[in-house]
Amino acid sequence: MSYTVLIIDDSPINRMFIKTVVEDGLVGFKVIECENGRHGLSMAREKNPDLILLDIMMPEMDGYTVCGLLKNDPSTKEIPVIFLSALSEIEDKTKGFEAGGVDYITKPADPREILARVFAHARLYRTQRSLLDYINRIDQELSIAQIVQFELLPKNLRINDLKMEWLYQISNNVSGDIFGVIPYDQQDSIVYIVDVSGHGVASAMRSTMIKQKLESIVLSKGITDPEIIAKNIENELSGIFFDGAYFTMVIARVTQTQVELCNFGHREPVLINKDGMRIINGSDFPIGFGIIKNIPVAKTKFDFLRDDVLVLYTDGLVETTNNNDLSIPFEKILEIIGSVENKTPINIVNAISHELKSFLGDKQPEDDITLLVLKRE
Repeated sequence: MSYTVLIIDDSPINRMFIKTVVEDGLVGFKVIECENGRHGLSMAREKNPDLILLDIMMPEMDGYTVCGLLKNDPSTKEIPVIFLSALSEIEDKTKGFEAGGVDYITKPADPREILARVFAHARLYRTQRSLLDYINRIDQELSIAQIVQFELLPKNLRINDLKMEWLYQISNNVSGDIFGVIPYDQQDSIVYIVDVSGHGVASAMRSTMIKQKLESIVLSKGITDPEIIAKNIENELSGIFFDGAYFTMVIARVTQTQVELCNFGHREPVLINKDGMRIINGSDFPIGFGIIKNIPVAKTKFDFLRDDVLVLYTDGLVETTNNNDLSIPFEKILEIIGSVENKTPINIVNAISHELKSFLGDKQPEDDITLLVLKRE
């Protein structure tokens, strides 16, 4: 690995001495020289060195001024600066640190001290740059992953006679929540919402695999019974839940007049019809522990007729907290839904979204939030 050190000093003797010490004493180090501050500023922008050795006492522009200009330039502000000076008073050193220097070498300097300080600061800067580059690459990859996740969500807001709207708010770069609507007959659909435990990349990868497996079971195998779908997922994806992770899910078969629903440890859906609002209670174990594959699963059946509305959501909606460490009570969500006069999916989602935004303020939710509203038309 090669390093570049820029020395800015008006004394050719000092420059030659330090160049010789560094290049002879440190393998892979190259020293470039400038005799004044203006030239040094230009060279720093052009060469982007790993370290700058800067003399304080120079004509026209002293080292403190040069350092201040370096730190005010976005292209050079991160480059470490070591001051070189015969000035040894505490006030002089303090002024150097206040200008942005990271270290101070007093002339005449012992070659061993020069080598030790140059090596330490150049290597530290290169390590920090490498780490920052790595973080930037990860951020870029996560941004791409987030775009891919959003592309997996329903684009068509009307499937058969179901009108839908949704809210999908991510707590990190990617989400452990996923949902979908799969039409399998001319008028019938499978509706599901999934919430994988944990946050971040692992949860997002698991949720994507669950979505792919679920849709394959329905479309390739022709299985539409919610219980059998869930047990197939439990069996076929058991290998990705080796570390205690699990997921909750509501999966429903929506026919022309009814909904047949299974709830695996998920939040209670809400049904809105001519009789008012009904909470669909009852759930089984979450999936991923290997429990449900050998036990009967409870199914809930109810009519789902024209103008009826079904609301599904993940626990982030009622568990994420604001800056006062408060969460939105489930009763408040029901109150918001009840206050919407024309209960279309978009009106319900907008009302809850508005409340959520007002409630959280500028705080990022600590859990993923998903809301899916469907209406039969």
